[in-house]
Amino acid sequence: MQIEDWDHWISHVDTMEDLSALEKERAKIALNIIREALGLDLQNLLKRGHPIAWDVINTTAWSRKRFIAVSEAIQMALEQKNGTEIIDKLKDPKMYVEALFELDTAYDLIKVGFDAEFYPRVSEINKVPDLKITNSETKEEFFVEITVLGASKQARVAAKTHNRITERLLHTRRTDDGKELLVMCRVHKFLSEPHLNEILLKIDEVILKAKRSGFAELVEDGVIDLALAKEEKRELLKAWSSSRKVEHFLSGPSWDADELHRTSVRIEEKQKQLPTNLLNILVIRDNTLFMFRRSVEEAMNRLEEIVFNFNHLAYCVIVEHYLGGEEDETQIRGDHLYLVRNSDVGTSKTLILTNKYITDRSITPNSASKIRQAFMQSRSIV
Repeated sequence: MQIEDWDHWISHVDTMEDLSALEKERAKIALNIIREALGLDLQNLLKRGHPIAWDVINTTAWSRKRFIAVSEAIQMALEQKNGTEIIDKLKDPKMYVEALFELDTAYDLIKVGFDAEFYPRVSEINKVPDLKITNSETKEEFFVEITVLGASKQARVAAKTHNRITERLLHTRRTDDGKELLVMCRVHKFLSEPHLNEILLKIDEVILKAKRSGFAELVEDGVIDLALAKEEKRELLKAWSSSRKVEHFLSGPSWDADELHRTSVRIEEKQKQLPTNLLNILVIRDNTLFMFRRSVEEAMNRLEEIVFNFNHLAYCVIVEHYLGGEEDETQIRGDHLYLVRNSDVGTSKTLILTNKYITDRSITPNSASKIRQAFMQSRSIV
């Protein structure tokens, strides 16, 4: 396998059965655009530990669809002022994820009708926000600060437990007839490495038992509630789930960190990057705020009070993106909006907080509509 050869992976697209003929052509063009933009061979990217190299050799259909979206964003960015600077940032392995989120946000805003300038210097505060956007119809200007809030230590440990168990369940539950076992599971706490390894071995045993008998369970109080069943035992699994109060394929473990407090602190820190004489937008990528079905109402209630403190902050947008599926959802409370949307490249959760206490300036309905539309239609390529 020529894992260090761009041309190999570009030609490999033709062998992917999960892509249509049009998607294959678009994916090959996209890979060429990305190769040209980064200006580095794949071997060099691999040696530097660049995340995109591993995305290239990931041959799933969603990865190629994601590259189509990334290439479109790159082309659009290069048409904007200082667009080459975001491309330079993409080349840095340590800055790639942050740069990709900035690129994604810019793409969403440009697509609805804003012109963009990357990394404009604001003399008033001697700061460099990530974007300045201008409504080509109304000539209104907004600065945009974009930031990625990494997971807390507790969240990282919990996610490790969640991900390892998810991986084991997904990769081993297929039966001999090609069907998959139904799964309901709740993990009550994050697990140390030796305890996690012990639980994974027990999960393997339960999976084998379910394949033989049609139903099996693993219950350890305070640790895990797990049951697996063949389709013909669906009602038995349903009754078990109801009795154990297990509602999802896999939920938990929770952690003790106050994620809303962490998000509040980030809002207070990053608003300082924005000028006080104009209205601004703060965009935060936070993949832990709504993990494990955290209350949206609670998030709105607490975070809106932080946003209301800053007269120059018109909107605060919090975005979560992950692989996997979830039902589409819309919640509206006053001027705030929460959306869950699925696409070919994953699921996005978006919370748009609107500052209703701006007193000395206003936004035209045209700009307000475009800003909301941009984040409501976001694809999230990160």
